[in-house]
Amino acid sequence: GGLIYNTYNVELFARPFAKFFNYCQPGAAFIGLDEVVCVMDKIDGSLGILYTEPNTGQPAIATRGSFTSDQAVHATSLLRERYLDWFLQAPGQDTTALFEIVYPENRIVLDYGSLDDLILLGGVDVESGWPIAPRPIRDATDWPGPVAETFNFDNFAAALAAPPRPNAEGFVVRHVHSG
Repeated sequence: GGLIYNTYNVELFARPFAKFFNYCQPGAAFIGLDEVVCVMDKIDGSLGILYTEPNTGQPAIATRGSFTSDQAVHATSLLRERYLDWFLQAPGQDTTALFEIVYPENRIVLDYGSLDDLILLGGVDVESGWPIAPRPIRDATDWPGPVAETFNFDNFAAALAAPPRPNAEGFVVRHVHSG
């Protein structure tokens, strides 16, 4: 879920990350222990999918299941109040920028205190569905807000062996495809 498209001409507007699973959960991809991986902080909030409202040209954020959820409405308001200038010059229609929506009333597991913001998680190439790490999106678009932390591990085994971090939910690990 989470694809955003025009129902009249089936033009794809935005695409979120593919569903991910916990390590060893049924459906999780197999990643060899010696394989190179991309690792980032698992932020505890709601996934926000940036898109342009087709009728108004205004930026908006949806959640996987809704354009009008409390989280989507809150995130759209934040985006328009804080980051409208960024949106007007940033990502092209070929990339969907993705955010974690974090604010006190949306607390799930972790307590981020009074943090009320959109944390850039990266993006997805709309046509191919290929994920893009947060740093390239930040650098290409001059995103002025917070960005999910990425970690440098030599391989999947090193990521699995990482010690727990205080006030952190865990890691999101993606296999890095070669070629």
